[in-house]
Amino acid sequence: MKSIAGTNNFQKIRDWLFHSGYSFYIIPFVFLMLFLLSKGSPHPSGYYLIHYLYNYEKGFSPRGLVGEVISWFTDSVTDELIANINLVFSVLLVVAASCYFGKALNQTKFKEKSFSYTIATIAIICLIPASFSMFFESIHLDKMLWVLTLFAVLLSDSKFGVWFVPLLCIISVLINPIYVFGSMILIAIILLQKFCSGGFKFKNGLICFITYASIIAIALYGAYYEQSVHLFDTPSEMVDFYFSRYAGQLDSYTYNKFITEWLFEFFEPMDKVFMLCFNYYFKDWGFGQKTFFGILLLGIPVWSIFFKIWKFAIKAENNYFQKIIYFFCLVSPVVIVPVLILGWEFPRYFYENLLMQLFLVLYFIAKNHTPVIEGINNLISYFKQNILIGAATLLHFIFIIVI
Repeated sequence: MKSIAGTNNFQKIRDWLFHSGYSFYIIPFVFLMLFLLSKGSPHPSGYYLIHYLYNYEKGFSPRGLVGEVISWFTDSVTDELIANINLVFSVLLVVAASCYFGKALNQTKFKEKSFSYTIATIAIICLIPASFSMFFESIHLDKMLWVLTLFAVLLSDSKFGVWFVPLLCIISVLINPIYVFGSMILIAIILLQKFCSGGFKFKNGLICFITYASIIAIALYGAYYEQSVHLFDTPSEMVDFYFSRYAGQLDSYTYNKFITEWLFEFFEPMDKVFMLCFNYYFKDWGFGQKTFFGILLLGIPVWSIFFKIWKFAIKAENNYFQKIIYFFCLVSPVVIVPVLILGWEFPRYFYENLLMQLFLVLYFIAKNHTPVIEGINNLISYFKQNILIGAATLLHFIFIIVI
């Protein structure tokens, strides 16, 4: 009797899950909120403080939008204020991710294989370190960029909301130009997919053009402005100016570190910057070793998995334009390589790129793209036929989680 009752209860839960219009949105939201609460609020410190202090008081500055908006409301930036801003965007990230996951689960819930792949992809996204744990624990701006990116992806399926996508992308690149190498690739490919699958309608093409042109123009202008216009005579003058708005404690070590970093980023000529990079990579092997072994041990194995999926999808697809989109997915990891080398923050940018690839796969599974789904089938069959490679891949994934 207990067994029958248990089976009936399970059946009721399953029926509710599959037939309720909101269940797949609620479950990820509850799970991610619990995850967020377990992380607590990050303590504002280190280099990323500057992103809350930059503004446009001395003219346009890349990464200055966040500080500019803060300056509209207050001239004093406190640790508490930064922590509260991060808490708001952490909650928004939970909402955006839950909507994205819930929509994918709803779209695949009556397709057993696609539904299983959707759950597996969501689990991987949540497990890898840089997905939610790094965002919740850090004050860097990537959290804001992913919130805007996920909402842009969600709006891309809306008849009228799609017109807000270019605006969200413009805001993202104003928050941090590094966006063009990261999550922007996701929305760029999805907009192109919408243009292709929608029969190349003028409206979708116009949205693509506005989005791409705006992002490229702002990114290039920001790079030019940052390198060619010095608003301050010395790094210490720049530090003193921006940190005059900071109401927290700035110790001498951090102060001197900022001066060194800003000397390198804003005041040294480009040829000297490249020479310093050369010294860091080939004379002082600290950065060189981390980047080399990071690409060798983390990058290549992970990119190979996605390469196999996209390569199969390209071969299986008959539509020429769809092949091109899959090709863009295949080569998209290449975009992040210069940033991995010059950015000096390998884990951050590598996991950013990994997230972008996973969200792309999830998008195409939810849209029922048979070549991508069959590409995953092909990958699983390959691992079954090559047990040692499959076991090594599983161990590698566990390594990525715990590293």
